[in-house]
Formats: sequence, C-alpha cells, structure tokens
Amino acid sequence: PRLELLLMQRAEHPRDPWSGHISLPGGRVEASDADPLAAAIRETEEEVGLRLQAGQLLGPLDDLAAVGGRPGLVIRPFVFLIGAERPPLRPNAEVAGLHWIQLHDLLGGLGRGRMELLHQQRRHTLPCVDLGGDRRLWGLTLRILDGLLDRIDGQGVGLSRPTAPGHAPGHAPGHAHDVERP
Repeated sequence: PRLELLLMQRAEHPRDPWSGHISLPGGRVEASDADPLAAAIRETEEEVGLRLQAGQLLGPLDDLAAVGGRPGLVIRPFVFLIGAERPPLRPNAEVAGLHWIQLHDLLGGLGRGRMELLHQQRRHTLPCVDLGGDRRLWGLTLRILDGLLDRIDGQGVGLSRPTAPGHAPGHAPGHAHDVERP
C-alpha cells in the first residue's frame, strides 16, 4: 500500500513567526479540549477540514520539547491512518496549501540536506528536506516526522532510511502532491 503524509503550508501572517512554513496540522490545547488528543482532532478539522475518528488513531509519538521561543512548551504528536482514499479537504485561512508526500520517499531520503538559517544574528546550519520549489521541511515538523520514521524502523516494517544525508538514488525533490485550495 502507498502510505502518504499530509503536510500543510502555513499562510503568510505578519504576527506568525512560522508564516509560510511547511507543518503538520495542530495547535494549542484549549480549555474545551478533554486532552491533547482531543485538541489534535479539533485542530485538524479546523485547519484542513479533515474529521479524524478515534478508530483511525494509530497512537502518539514521543513528546517533544519546543526549541527556542517558548520554554516549557511540549508537543505531543499523534498518528492517524485515514484509509486508502485521500479524503476531501477544506483548508481554512491559516493554510496556504496542502501537500501529500509519500512515506516511502521520506524513508528513502527524499531531498535530505542542510539549510542555513539566520536567527537572532547567529547563523545556524540545520537538517531539512527539500520538497521542491521553495518548500522545505525542517525544524519541529522534521523532528516529529523523524520520530515517526524512527518508530517505523524500530518496528521492522522492511523500509529503511538512508545511512548518509543527501539524496537517495532515484529520488528527486518535488514528489509532494499538492492539493488546490477551493
């Protein structure tokens, strides 16, 4: 079976430090949410119009501490399997675009490389995945997906990750499949 991940490109907003970045649906736990899982389900429906069901939950990934601006912020990612057919999606105004990427491509090293980032007048070299065009997967989103890939490797699924950074043979950036906004 072809397993794909849904990624979103955040809309440009002057007060959003992650404007235009590639990310996963998600957000803050609100007072009305019973727990982080309820928040993940609510945020996914709000942002991309996808109603997740409890029976689709594969489980949580390891908690991740945010790096940088928000000390004490912990992210709890969840993984859902939504079926063989891509569901219809309705992105809201927070989303500039939606992209499906094959899990096999990520496991195979699709576009793996490094990028330069200038933050607080310091230059940093960070791992990234080039998805083609001006789209790069990096930072927290890449850390979450690397956690998923590590979990898959640990389960003996039969798919393996590259041993060296860079492009895997036969794979080129730009294999992300876009979803047009209505």
